[in-house]
Amino acid sequence: MQDLVAGPVQLHIGALETEVRVGPAAAPTATMVLAMGTQQIADAFFRRMPPTRLQVENAIQLVEDEVVRARTLAPAGTWICSADDDMRAIAALAGESAVSDRLLSLEDVEHTFNRWVDWVEGRPASQDDLPKSASFAARLLILRECMHHLQVHCVRLI
Repeated sequence: MQDLVAGPVQLHIGALETEVRVGPAAAPTATMVLAMGTQQIADAFFRRMPPTRLQVENAIQLVEDEVVRARTLAPAGTWICSADDDMRAIAALAGESAVSDRLLSLEDVEHTFNRWVDWVEGRPASQDDLPKSASFAARLLILRECMHHLQVHCVRLI
């Protein structure tokens, strides 16, 4: 088991894998590649939009199983640093305060995810401006599960 390493977490959610790096971006002290990405999750679970509740639950389970492997890398209460445009897009959808403060809290992500789940469960698409694409859903789900299971309290947009 790896020891906990202090420092920010850089999270890169790719199409086929997600990379978790801890410490300074130029010289991370720990790195782990997780076998999950937006395309993989979308292809496996979100071929039909909206997906069924069972498909969402199965996607969550797969992501949780991978993220738990990285839990030993960073202490609870750390943060994610991101210059990723997709993270900025999620922040913009989460609300004005997330964009203006350049902080996307776990609560912001959870609220945005719950809005998406409302659509999955039958809320008319016209009642929310969230993207209805499989890749957006996969990215949001991966971010949410990473924040929960790595015990990250916010994403700092840089």
